[in-house]
Amino acid sequence: MVKVKLTLEDRQKALRFLMFIKEKWDGTVKARGCADGRPQQQHSDKEEVSSPIMSLEAIMMSCCIDTKEGRYVVVIDIPEALLHADMNESVHMTM
Repeated sequence: MVKVKLTLEDRQKALRFLMFIKEKWDGTVKARGCADGRPQQQHSDKEEVSSPIMSLEAIMMSCCIDTKEGRYVVVIDIPEALLHADMNESVHMTM
């Protein structure tokens, strides 16, 4: 393990880690974690810290069109897709 000394500024910019734990109907427990990126917006441009995500209105409109045209729709999830994104700077998280 590599120990790195962070500056006061780096520690203040560190993002908090949020963990959401839920008990499912069958008694199993599922956990999801993510970084709280809200403080990052203070130090970066909006375009640099946002992900290209469809608006809810666009998703609903697409669902309506798919239904009207009788389209076959498949939904998939690519695990850890955002973890493999190219980054040009260091981002620290507090866990």
